[in-house]
Amino acid sequence: MIRGALVAAVVVALLQHGLAAAAQSAAAQKTAEAGVEILDLARQKVLVVELTVPPTELRGAVRKAVTKATNAARRQGLDIVGPPVVRYLERRLDRYRVEAGIPVQGTPKPKKGLRVLELPAGPAATLTHVGPYESLPAAHARLDKWLKTSGRKAGAVRWEVFVSNPVVVRDPAKLRTKLFVALE
Repeated sequence: MIRGALVAAVVVALLQHGLAAAAQSAAAQKTAEAGVEILDLARQKVLVVELTVPPTELRGAVRKAVTKATNAARRQGLDIVGPPVVRYLERRLDRYRVEAGIPVQGTPKPKKGLRVLELPAGPAATLTHVGPYESLPAAHARLDKWLKTSGRKAGAVRWEVFVSNPVVVRDPAKLRTKLFVALE
């Protein structure tokens, strides 16, 4: 009798484990189909400039901010450890408030117009967008849709990493940008 109950308990436990594994597998499949990847990120320092500009001026303003941050990092002897980063602080129809800069290793010293942003450690959802910057809002909408359907909650921080250099990659259809959102 005890043996039968033990066998039944083991069978139930295995079935529950199998169902949980199947649910995790289904969630992973949905994530992959959406083009979203979940990463466990290390904390990252970024030397940034804060900007408030109309959307039509964002591209040029980001270019100037990244150049300023890059030059400051070089003057300070910091290692640049990745492509440019833009973090959105506020998005309105008439203006964007962003921080734009370059990830660095070392101890950056804030100077006039520059500050240190720390991107958080922990889980983040990322989506790679290939195409012109003008179509980034649609990519953000895809990431937002994935957040809703996956049941995952966005943290407070959202940013973009400009993998392709638009000076080198002249065809806008080939520009690669990674969108990130920290997860709770």
